[in-house]
Amino acid sequence: MRLRFRTKLTILIGAILVAVQVIDFISVYTSTRQNALDQGRSQLTFARNIVNRQIDDLTTQLAEGVRVVTLDFGFREAIAVGDATTQRSVILNLKDRIAADRVILISLDEEIIVDTARKTPGTQLFPFPAMLDAAEEEGRAATIASFDNTLYRFVIVPVLAPRPIAWIGIGLEINDALASRLQTQATIPLDISFTSTSNGVQNLAATTLDTAKRQTFNTTIEDLAKATEPSFADMGGETYIVLASPIETGDKNSSVSVFLQYSVQDVISHTYSLLWSLVALLVGGLALALVGGFIMARGVSRPLHQLVAAADRVGKGDYRGAIDLNGNDEFGDLSATFNDMMRGIREREEKISYQARHDAVTQLLNRTAFIERLAE
Repeated sequence: MRLRFRTKLTILIGAILVAVQVIDFISVYTSTRQNALDQGRSQLTFARNIVNRQIDDLTTQLAEGVRVVTLDFGFREAIAVGDATTQRSVILNLKDRIAADRVILISLDEEIIVDTARKTPGTQLFPFPAMLDAAEEEGRAATIASFDNTLYRFVIVPVLAPRPIAWIGIGLEINDALASRLQTQATIPLDISFTSTSNGVQNLAATTLDTAKRQTFNTTIEDLAKATEPSFADMGGETYIVLASPIETGDKNSSVSVFLQYSVQDVISHTYSLLWSLVALLVGGLALALVGGFIMARGVSRPLHQLVAAADRVGKGDYRGAIDLNGNDEFGDLSATFNDMMRGIREREEKISYQARHDAVTQLLNRTAFIERLAE
Protein backbone atom coordinates (compact mmCIF):
# COMPACT_ATOMS: atom_id res chain seq x y z
CA MET A 1 0.00 0.00 0.00
CA ARG A 2 1.37 3.37 -1.03
CA LEU A 3 1.47 5.96 1.74
CA ARG A 4 1.16 9.62 0.94
CA PHE A 5 3.81 12.02 2.14
CA ARG A 6 1.42 13.66 4.59
CA THR A 7 0.66 10.27 6.15
CA LYS A 8 4.33 9.38 6.38
CA LEU A 9 5.15 12.74 7.95
CA THR A 10 2.30 12.39 10.45
CA ILE A 11 3.45 8.90 11.41
CA LEU A 12 7.05 10.10 11.79
CA ILE A 13 6.06 13.04 13.98
CA GLY A 14 3.78 10.79 16.06
CA ALA A 15 6.49 8.17 16.51
CA ILE A 16 9.00 10.79 17.64
CA LEU A 17 6.51 12.29 20.10
CA VAL A 18 5.57 8.87 21.50
CA ALA A 19 9.25 7.96 21.92
CA VAL A 20 9.94 11.24 23.74
CA GLN A 21 6.91 10.77 26.01
CA VAL A 22 7.86 7.18 26.81
CA ILE A 23 11.43 8.20 27.64
CA ASP A 24 10.15 11.01 29.85
CA PHE A 25 7.76 8.65 31.64
CA ILE A 26 10.43 6.01 32.22
CA SER A 27 12.81 8.66 33.53
CA VAL A 28 10.24 10.16 35.89
CA TYR A 29 9.00 6.73 37.02
CA THR A 30 12.54 5.52 37.74
CA SER A 31 13.50 8.60 39.72
CA THR A 32 10.16 8.63 41.57
CA ARG A 33 10.46 4.94 42.46
CA GLN A 34 14.05 5.38 43.64
CA ASN A 35 13.07 8.36 45.78
CA ALA A 36 10.20 6.35 47.26
CA LEU A 37 12.55 3.45 48.10
CA ASP A 38 15.06 5.83 49.69
CA GLN A 39 12.26 7.34 51.72
CA GLY A 40 11.10 3.82 52.64
CA ARG A 41 14.56 3.01 54.01
CA SER A 42 14.51 6.18 56.10
CA GLN A 43 11.02 5.40 57.38
CA LEU A 44 12.14 1.90 58.30
CA THR A 45 15.07 3.25 60.32
CA PHE A 46 12.71 5.63 62.10
CA ALA A 47 10.21 2.81 62.70
CA ARG A 48 12.98 0.76 64.35
CA ASN A 49 13.37 3.47 66.98
CA ILE A 50 9.62 3.52 67.55
CA VAL A 51 9.45 -0.28 67.96
CA ASN A 52 12.35 -0.20 70.42
CA ARG A 53 10.58 2.53 72.36
CA GLN A 54 7.36 0.49 72.40
CA ILE A 55 9.28 -2.48 73.82
CA ASP A 56 10.78 -0.19 76.48
CA ASP A 57 7.29 1.06 77.29
CA LEU A 58 6.15 -2.53 77.83
CA THR A 59 9.08 -2.99 80.17
CA THR A 60 8.14 0.15 82.10
CA GLN A 61 4.52 -0.98 82.41
CA LEU A 62 5.54 -4.38 83.73
CA ALA A 63 8.05 -2.91 86.15
CA GLU A 64 5.58 -0.31 87.45
CA GLY A 65 2.91 -2.96 87.89
CA VAL A 66 5.26 -5.13 89.93
CA ARG A 67 6.59 -2.18 91.93
CA VAL A 68 3.09 -1.26 93.08
CA VAL A 69 2.43 -4.84 94.17
CA THR A 70 5.76 -5.25 95.98
CA LEU A 71 5.04 -2.15 98.04
CA ASP A 72 2.13 -4.02 99.64
CA PHE A 73 3.12 -5.18 103.12
CA GLY A 74 1.11 -8.41 102.84
CA PHE A 75 2.91 -9.35 99.64
CA ARG A 76 6.35 -8.73 101.14
CA GLU A 77 5.39 -10.65 104.28
CA ALA A 78 4.23 -13.64 102.19
CA ILE A 79 7.54 -13.65 100.32
CA ALA A 80 9.54 -13.30 103.53
CA VAL A 81 7.70 -16.14 105.31
CA GLY A 82 9.26 -18.66 102.97
CA ASP A 83 6.26 -20.98 102.77
CA ALA A 84 6.29 -22.47 99.25
CA THR A 85 2.49 -22.72 98.98
CA THR A 86 1.98 -19.14 100.09
CA GLN A 87 4.72 -17.85 97.84
CA ARG A 88 3.30 -19.65 94.81
CA SER A 89 -0.16 -18.34 95.58
CA VAL A 90 0.94 -14.69 95.71
CA ILE A 91 3.09 -15.10 92.59
CA LEU A 92 0.17 -16.56 90.64
CA ASN A 93 -2.01 -13.71 91.87
CA LEU A 94 0.69 -11.24 90.72
CA LYS A 95 0.78 -12.87 87.27
CA ASP A 96 -2.97 -12.36 86.85
CA ARG A 97 -2.91 -8.77 88.14
CA ILE A 98 -0.21 -7.54 85.74
CA ALA A 99 -1.26 -9.80 82.82
CA ALA A 100 2.20 -11.35 82.48
CA ASP A 101 2.92 -14.61 80.68
CA ARG A 102 5.44 -15.85 83.22
CA VAL A 103 6.47 -14.77 86.74
CA ILE A 104 9.47 -16.15 88.60
CA LEU A 105 10.43 -15.73 92.24
CA ILE A 106 14.20 -15.84 92.67
CA SER A 107 16.06 -16.13 95.95
CA LEU A 108 19.09 -14.06 96.88
CA ASP A 109 21.11 -17.18 96.10
CA GLU A 110 19.90 -16.91 92.47
CA GLU A 111 17.72 -20.03 92.79
CA ILE A 112 14.28 -20.10 91.21
CA ILE A 113 11.81 -20.61 94.09
CA VAL A 114 8.54 -20.26 92.17
CA ASP A 115 7.99 -20.44 88.40
CA THR A 116 4.45 -20.03 87.06
CA ALA A 117 5.46 -21.88 83.89
CA ARG A 118 6.24 -25.01 85.93
CA LYS A 119 3.73 -26.82 88.07
CA THR A 120 6.25 -28.90 89.99
CA PRO A 121 8.94 -27.09 92.01
CA GLY A 122 12.58 -27.88 91.41
CA THR A 123 15.94 -26.41 92.19
CA GLN A 124 17.25 -24.37 89.28
CA LEU A 125 19.53 -21.38 89.05
CA PHE A 126 18.28 -18.30 87.25
CA PRO A 127 20.11 -18.44 83.87
CA PHE A 128 20.77 -14.68 83.63
CA PRO A 129 22.73 -13.68 86.74
CA ALA A 130 23.94 -10.47 85.09
CA MET A 131 20.35 -9.19 85.19
CA LEU A 132 20.27 -9.64 88.97
CA ASP A 133 23.45 -7.59 89.36
CA ALA A 134 22.05 -4.85 87.12
CA ALA A 135 18.74 -4.84 89.00
CA GLU A 136 20.57 -4.51 92.31
CA GLU A 137 22.44 -1.44 91.05
CA GLU A 138 19.66 0.29 89.09
CA GLY A 139 16.51 -0.95 90.80
CA ARG A 140 15.41 -2.99 87.78
CA ALA A 141 16.83 -4.76 84.74
CA ALA A 142 15.25 -5.78 81.43
CA THR A 143 16.22 -7.85 78.44
CA ILE A 144 14.81 -10.11 75.75
CA ALA A 145 16.04 -13.64 76.24
CA SER A 146 15.23 -17.22 75.37
CA PHE A 147 14.14 -19.21 78.42
CA ASP A 148 13.10 -22.87 78.07
CA ASN A 149 13.08 -22.44 74.26
CA THR A 150 10.61 -19.55 74.56
CA LEU A 151 11.47 -15.92 73.89
CA TYR A 152 10.49 -13.47 76.64
CA ARG A 153 10.79 -9.82 77.46
CA PHE A 154 12.12 -10.21 80.99
CA VAL A 155 12.05 -7.61 83.73
CA ILE A 156 13.76 -8.18 87.10
CA VAL A 157 12.84 -6.08 90.15
CA PRO A 158 13.84 -6.55 93.79
CA VAL A 159 11.45 -7.25 96.64
CA LEU A 160 12.55 -4.79 99.32
CA ALA A 161 11.87 -5.11 103.05
CA PRO A 162 13.67 -2.66 103.20
CA ARG A 163 16.70 -4.55 101.91
CA PRO A 164 16.27 -7.02 99.02
CA ILE A 165 14.83 -10.31 100.23
CA ALA A 166 14.15 -11.82 96.79
CA TRP A 167 13.85 -11.04 93.11
CA ILE A 168 10.74 -11.01 90.96
CA GLY A 169 11.16 -11.87 87.27
CA ILE A 170 8.28 -10.94 84.95
CA GLY A 171 8.22 -12.44 81.48
CA LEU A 172 6.16 -11.21 78.53
CA GLU A 173 6.24 -13.84 75.80
CA ILE A 174 7.46 -12.65 72.41
CA ASN A 175 4.86 -14.30 70.18
CA ASP A 176 2.82 -13.52 67.09
CA ALA A 177 0.21 -11.71 69.19
CA LEU A 178 2.81 -9.32 70.62
CA ALA A 179 4.33 -8.76 67.16
CA SER A 180 0.85 -7.90 65.84
CA ARG A 181 0.34 -5.54 68.77
CA LEU A 182 3.54 -3.70 67.93
CA GLN A 183 2.58 -3.72 64.25
CA THR A 184 -0.72 -1.90 64.87
CA GLN A 185 1.15 0.89 66.68
CA ALA A 186 3.64 1.44 63.85
CA THR A 187 3.48 4.60 61.76
CA ILE A 188 3.92 2.70 58.48
CA PRO A 189 2.46 -0.63 57.23
CA LEU A 190 5.30 -2.95 58.18
CA ASP A 191 5.76 -6.54 59.34
CA ILE A 192 7.69 -7.36 62.51
CA SER A 193 9.64 -10.55 63.24
CA PHE A 194 11.67 -11.69 66.25
CA THR A 195 14.44 -14.26 65.97
CA SER A 196 16.59 -15.94 68.59
CA THR A 197 19.93 -17.68 68.21
CA SER A 198 20.99 -20.37 70.64
CA ASN A 199 24.12 -22.51 70.23
CA GLY A 200 24.56 -21.24 66.69
CA VAL A 201 21.00 -22.15 65.59
CA GLN A 202 18.77 -19.27 64.56
CA ASN A 203 15.00 -19.65 64.96
CA LEU A 204 11.98 -17.54 64.15
CA ALA A 205 10.21 -16.82 67.44
CA ALA A 206 7.40 -14.51 66.32
CA THR A 207 6.28 -12.73 63.17
CA THR A 208 3.36 -10.98 61.52
CA LEU A 209 4.19 -12.53 58.13
CA ASP A 210 1.80 -15.02 56.58
CA THR A 211 2.67 -18.69 56.24
CA ALA A 212 4.28 -18.54 52.77
CA LYS A 213 6.43 -15.50 53.61
CA ARG A 214 7.29 -16.97 57.00
CA GLN A 215 8.79 -20.05 55.35
CA THR A 216 10.84 -17.96 52.92
CA PHE A 217 12.03 -15.68 55.71
CA ASN A 218 13.18 -18.69 57.72
CA THR A 219 15.63 -19.61 54.97
CA THR A 220 17.14 -16.11 54.71
CA ILE A 221 17.39 -15.08 58.37
CA GLU A 222 21.14 -15.58 58.64
CA ASP A 223 21.96 -13.53 55.53
CA LEU A 224 19.59 -10.71 56.51
CA ALA A 225 20.93 -10.60 60.07
CA LYS A 226 24.39 -9.70 58.73
CA ALA A 227 23.18 -6.52 57.01
CA THR A 228 23.70 -3.30 58.98
CA GLU A 229 21.65 -1.20 56.56
CA PRO A 230 18.17 -1.77 55.07
CA SER A 231 18.42 -4.46 52.39
CA PHE A 232 16.05 -6.03 49.85
CA ALA A 233 14.73 -9.57 50.21
CA ASP A 234 12.19 -11.65 48.33
CA MET A 235 9.66 -13.36 50.57
CA GLY A 236 6.81 -15.38 49.18
CA GLY A 237 7.04 -13.73 45.76
CA GLU A 238 6.97 -10.20 47.21
CA THR A 239 9.96 -7.91 47.65
CA TYR A 240 10.58 -6.34 51.05
CA ILE A 241 12.96 -3.78 52.50
CA VAL A 242 14.33 -5.49 55.61
CA LEU A 243 16.15 -3.95 58.56
CA ALA A 244 17.61 -6.11 61.33
CA SER A 245 18.15 -4.71 64.81
CA PRO A 246 20.08 -6.81 67.38
CA ILE A 247 18.90 -6.67 71.00
CA GLU A 248 21.08 -6.97 74.09
CA THR A 249 20.33 -10.24 75.90
CA GLY A 250 22.95 -10.44 78.63
CA ASP A 251 23.63 -14.03 77.57
CA LYS A 252 26.83 -14.80 75.67
CA ASN A 253 25.38 -18.04 74.27
CA SER A 254 22.31 -16.52 72.67
CA SER A 255 21.28 -13.47 70.69
CA VAL A 256 17.98 -11.88 69.73
CA SER A 257 17.11 -9.67 66.78
CA VAL A 258 14.00 -7.86 65.67
CA PHE A 259 13.41 -7.59 61.92
CA LEU A 260 11.31 -4.86 60.38
CA GLN A 261 9.95 -5.69 56.92
CA TYR A 262 8.45 -3.03 54.68
CA SER A 263 6.79 -4.21 51.46
CA VAL A 264 8.12 -2.46 48.37
CA GLN A 265 4.58 -2.58 47.00
CA ASP A 266 3.40 -0.50 49.97
CA VAL A 267 6.37 1.85 49.61
CA ILE A 268 5.74 2.73 45.97
CA SER A 269 1.93 2.64 46.24
CA HIS A 270 2.09 6.22 47.54
CA THR A 271 3.50 7.29 44.18
CA TYR A 272 0.66 5.78 42.12
CA SER A 273 -1.51 8.90 42.24
CA LEU A 274 1.44 10.99 41.04
CA LEU A 275 2.26 8.52 38.29
CA TRP A 276 -1.37 8.36 37.10
CA SER A 277 -1.44 12.16 37.01
CA LEU A 278 1.77 12.05 35.01
CA VAL A 279 0.29 9.48 32.61
CA ALA A 280 -2.82 11.65 32.11
CA LEU A 281 -0.61 14.68 31.50
CA LEU A 282 1.57 12.78 29.01
CA VAL A 283 -1.43 11.34 27.16
CA GLY A 284 -3.05 14.78 26.96
CA GLY A 285 0.20 16.34 25.79
CA LEU A 286 0.68 13.55 23.25
CA ALA A 287 -2.84 14.04 21.88
CA LEU A 288 -2.29 17.78 21.48
CA ALA A 289 1.11 17.15 19.93
CA LEU A 290 -0.36 14.66 17.45
CA VAL A 291 -3.05 17.16 16.44
CA GLY A 292 -0.37 19.81 16.04
CA GLY A 293 1.78 17.36 14.08
CA PHE A 294 -1.12 16.52 11.76
CA ILE A 295 -1.77 20.20 11.14
CA MET A 296 1.92 20.81 10.50
CA ALA A 297 2.13 17.82 8.17
CA ARG A 298 -0.92 19.06 6.32
CA GLY A 299 0.64 22.52 6.03
CA VAL A 300 3.85 21.01 4.65
CA SER A 301 2.10 18.69 2.19
CA ARG A 302 -0.30 21.28 0.70
CA PRO A 303 2.45 23.19 -1.19
CA LEU A 304 3.85 19.90 -2.41
CA HIS A 305 0.44 18.92 -3.79
CA GLN A 306 0.26 22.21 -5.66
CA LEU A 307 3.75 21.67 -7.07
CA VAL A 308 2.82 18.12 -8.15
CA ALA A 309 -0.34 19.40 -9.87
CA ALA A 310 1.66 22.12 -11.66
CA ALA A 311 4.28 19.59 -12.80
CA ASP A 312 1.48 17.39 -14.13
CA ARG A 313 0.08 20.32 -16.17
CA VAL A 314 3.54 21.05 -17.55
CA GLY A 315 3.88 17.42 -18.57
CA LYS A 316 0.64 17.78 -20.53
CA GLY A 317 1.83 20.96 -22.22
CA ASP A 318 -0.19 23.41 -20.15
CA TYR A 319 2.03 26.23 -18.93
CA ARG A 320 -0.75 28.54 -17.84
CA GLY A 321 -1.51 29.40 -14.28
CA ALA A 322 1.38 30.30 -12.02
CA ILE A 323 1.76 28.67 -8.59
CA ASP A 324 0.79 31.08 -5.86
CA LEU A 325 2.86 30.15 -2.77
CA ASN A 326 3.73 33.47 -1.25
CA GLY A 327 6.12 32.98 1.62
CA ASN A 328 9.60 33.59 2.88
CA ASP A 329 10.41 29.93 3.21
CA GLU A 330 11.79 27.24 0.94
CA PHE A 331 8.36 26.52 -0.55
CA GLY A 332 8.04 30.18 -1.64
CA ASP A 333 11.46 30.00 -3.28
CA LEU A 334 10.57 26.70 -4.92
CA SER A 335 7.28 28.04 -6.32
CA ALA A 336 9.03 31.14 -7.71
CA THR A 337 11.66 28.96 -9.36
CA PHE A 338 8.95 26.65 -10.75
CA ASN A 339 7.02 29.62 -12.16
CA ASP A 340 10.20 30.92 -13.82
CA MET A 341 10.80 27.46 -15.28
CA MET A 342 7.26 27.30 -16.73
CA ARG A 343 7.60 30.81 -18.16
CA GLY A 344 10.93 29.93 -19.79
CA ILE A 345 9.55 26.69 -21.29
CA ARG A 346 6.49 28.51 -22.59
CA GLU A 347 8.59 31.24 -24.22
CA ARG A 348 10.96 28.69 -25.81
CA GLU A 349 8.09 26.64 -27.18
CA GLU A 350 6.38 29.75 -28.56
CA LYS A 351 9.67 30.77 -30.22
CA ILE A 352 10.18 27.28 -31.71
CA SER A 353 6.57 27.23 -32.94
CA TYR A 354 6.98 30.68 -34.54
CA GLN A 355 10.24 29.68 -36.24
CA ALA A 356 8.61 26.53 -37.56
CA ARG A 357 5.86 28.52 -39.30
CA HIS A 358 7.77 31.62 -40.49
CA ASP A 359 10.63 32.32 -42.83
CA ALA A 360 13.79 33.23 -40.97
CA VAL A 361 14.62 36.14 -43.32
CA THR A 362 11.26 37.66 -44.33
CA GLN A 363 9.36 36.59 -41.21
CA LEU A 364 6.48 35.63 -43.56
CA LEU A 365 4.42 32.48 -43.19
CA ASN A 366 6.20 29.51 -44.73
CA ARG A 367 5.02 26.33 -46.39
CA THR A 368 4.26 24.59 -43.05
CA ALA A 369 1.94 27.41 -42.07
CA PHE A 370 0.34 27.36 -45.55
CA ILE A 371 -0.41 23.64 -45.30
CA GLU A 372 -1.86 24.05 -41.81
CA ARG A 373 -4.09 26.92 -42.96
CA LEU A 374 -5.08 25.02 -46.11
CA ALA A 375 -6.06 22.02 -43.97
CA GLU A 376 -8.24 24.28 -41.87
